[in-house]
Amino acid sequence: LIVGLPCDMSLKHTIVNAHYKNGMNSFNNRLRDELTSFFNYRDLSASAGEFNIVGEITTAGDIVDLKRLGVSSLELIAGGIIRIISGLPRLIPATIDGKPVAEGFKLSLNLSRSSYSYDLQFMPISYRQ
Repeated sequence: LIVGLPCDMSLKHTIVNAHYKNGMNSFNNRLRDELTSFFNYRDLSASAGEFNIVGEITTAGDIVDLKRLGVSSLELIAGGIIRIISGLPRLIPATIDGKPVAEGFKLSLNLSRSSYSYDLQFMPISYRQ
């Protein structure tokens, strides 16, 4: 049996990352406001360091399975931040071809003696059959 198919047999899939109904700027602003409020009541003078909080955005849009990776001396601060993230608004989940899929979540934090900075990432989604 001989079948004539084009050389490029790769299938195209529509992949959409998780997002917030009011836009990611709104989500990021909410996270920033919550973190600023949290850190306003903390003495960061002895808390310098970097750590990550990783988790998963479920097919329902909840951020779950959060855990700290990095400096263990910052465990109490990380616990407070995990509570903040758990209380953030539900997201619209990632999809592949319109079907919800789980997606990784990562918040990288850098604490100095008097300030903090962070980077929020929704991890890339790869299609696997």
